[in-house]
Amino acid sequence: MPESEVVDKRAVELLLLMARLHAASGLDEVANVTLDEKLIASMVGSYGKQPQRCSAISEQTADVAITRQWRLGWHWRAALAKCNPLAQHSASLNYTVQILGMTTLQWGKTLLPGALRLVGVGKIVALADAILYISSTIGEPTSCTNIIGDLIRMVSDVDYERNYAAQLYLLQSAMLTIPMMIHLDDFDNTEVC
Repeated sequence: MPESEVVDKRAVELLLLMARLHAASGLDEVANVTLDEKLIASMVGSYGKQPQRCSAISEQTADVAITRQWRLGWHWRAALAKCNPLAQHSASLNYTVQILGMTTLQWGKTLLPGALRLVGVGKIVALADAILYISSTIGEPTSCTNIIGDLIRMVSDVDYERNYAAQLYLLQSAMLTIPMMIHLDDFDNTEVC
């Protein structure tokens, strides 16, 4: 199969995944939209051969991955707004929320600033807000402060017009009300020779 047909096929697959993400009406539907490992492997394998032609595919792949995390975060937040989680599920939900943020950070770092802006920094701001809400709701607000801080920095670095500055400020302010995880008093004050 010619390279152009392979790239076109990948682009169509990514477009269908994006359409499924936006059409998904529930958490289960969003969770079932996953990036095919073969799609990612073929994209990475051909990236070194044709960087100009495959860079759009890598940006689209990152867009689908980040959109998925944003939609999952939105659905988790909506579900928690309706009912409180059971205490025995808090640890797994906390882990899930951390994965949402870390996955977004990983995919975001694969993109150049201009491409990250095209993917949509609003999604990242909304995800950071959802992570803060979820972690606070389940009683684990300190577990995600580093992830939220990294998401805030990622957006701040590419928000040239400062369209999201107010939202980022509110997120940062909310995080400042969370007690620090490490206190200087916890360290032994022995001198090092």
